[in-house]
Amino acid sequence: MQAAIYIRVSTEEQTEGYSLSAQERACRTYAKNHQWSVVKVFADEGLSGRREDRPALQSLLSEVDAGKVHAVIVHKLDRLARNLRFTLQIIEGFGRRGIAFVSVTENIDLTTPFGWAAFQIQGVFAELYSRNLSFETAKGLTEKAQSGRWVGPVPLGYTRDENGSLIPSEDAEAVRQIFQMYVTGHYSYTDIADRLNAQGWRAREWRTGKRHLFGRESVRWILKNRAYIGFVSSGGKEYTGKHEALITQELWRATHAIREGRTVKGGKVVTQRGGGVLSGILFCFRCGKPMWYHSSGSTMYYRCAGRDHRTCDAPMTRVDRIEEGVLDVFRMLRLPRDWQQEVVRRAQALLQDQGNAPQIDRAAVEEQLRRLGLVYADGLIGADEYQRRRNALRAQLLAVPETPAQPNLEEAAKLLSSMAALMGAATLVERRQLVRQIFSHLYAEKTELKAITPTGLYMPLVGVISGWFGVADGTRTHNNLNHNQALCH
Repeated sequence: MQAAIYIRVSTEEQTEGYSLSAQERACRTYAKNHQWSVVKVFADEGLSGRREDRPALQSLLSEVDAGKVHAVIVHKLDRLARNLRFTLQIIEGFGRRGIAFVSVTENIDLTTPFGWAAFQIQGVFAELYSRNLSFETAKGLTEKAQSGRWVGPVPLGYTRDENGSLIPSEDAEAVRQIFQMYVTGHYSYTDIADRLNAQGWRAREWRTGKRHLFGRESVRWILKNRAYIGFVSSGGKEYTGKHEALITQELWRATHAIREGRTVKGGKVVTQRGGGVLSGILFCFRCGKPMWYHSSGSTMYYRCAGRDHRTCDAPMTRVDRIEEGVLDVFRMLRLPRDWQQEVVRRAQALLQDQGNAPQIDRAAVEEQLRRLGLVYADGLIGADEYQRRRNALRAQLLAVPETPAQPNLEEAAKLLSSMAALMGAATLVERRQLVRQIFSHLYAEKTELKAITPTGLYMPLVGVISGWFGVADGTRTHNNLNHNQALCH
């Protein structure tokens, strides 16, 4: 049996009973007693069991998917996860792939109803522990903030002393310059970022501490952070801190007044709530980064996120012009009624191979894999027999891919042909929904729509129409979601 060991310890659990070495010893002892070969140990250190994005856990699941291990051993169920839903998801995935799962200290037998019930009860208590720990941690952080001590990542301009208290760092001068420049009213966020970068100052990523160029957002974040006038916060409440303020209350009020004056015009907020019609699906054609909804005076733009990080110099795109470009595409995709039938016929031909694929009961095959793994774990069959039968079952799943439900291409073609009219009569929210039905990604440069990625339902229709008639001038169809890959006409 080729087994993998997964071990984990959070920051609060750095004790001998939970240490990584203690867990690994127990798991290796189990493997040795059952004559299993440990092929790899996956360890996550200082990470909560409620996190699903743990690097070592994700690596383990990838190894399982690749068929490189036959069994997974953990010291205790809560090492795997402290979230019942996620725990069940992982274990059920093991079962579908015929992977044996062992919890050393709890000796849970998932082949019996009582064993399965005990497993779920253990999962409930693991999640209860985690939730209670979060509650107690939050309570402790609130008490810490109430006493004036800093909670959370250290803001730029500060560092911690040997007692963990905030003290000014060498970056404090950069923070003061930001406020002093902004209060003059002559500098934008971007202007300030450029001047700081030219002087050699660098912003700091709050999670990793990595240094990078100042950008618009890093300056904006500093200007709205009340830590610089001596406050701390926790749970949405603010308290007077014990650390030294970097700027005066008067300077804060003056800069805040300018920020409000630039955000609000004529008593009304300039930006629309929720962004523009294309927010979330519009990307920069030069670098592939998202484009943000942005106001400049009375004109609305989409702005490449790379501009703020100084990684892209693409000009801003006017909202009215690019949204009109999307309408132009819809107009080009509109077909006369007598042509719709031929377009649908050709789109169906693109899906025919999948539609003609033979069908199998995937759930039944996955259940056979799960039971096969349990039989092997109990020693009832040998390794050669297990691998032969497992490979045969997996071959069935690989030979016949899952067939997606066939889209209603006739209805989709009708909607596509009426989209321009619908967009003209729709509200802002409705226009967002309509565009997202047809496109998952749109790529713009200046005021031009350069490339499009239709959604799965409309990919065959738009592909046939664009290949048959061509789309709007200069617009191409993206054949995948990777900006760096080829575009096809």
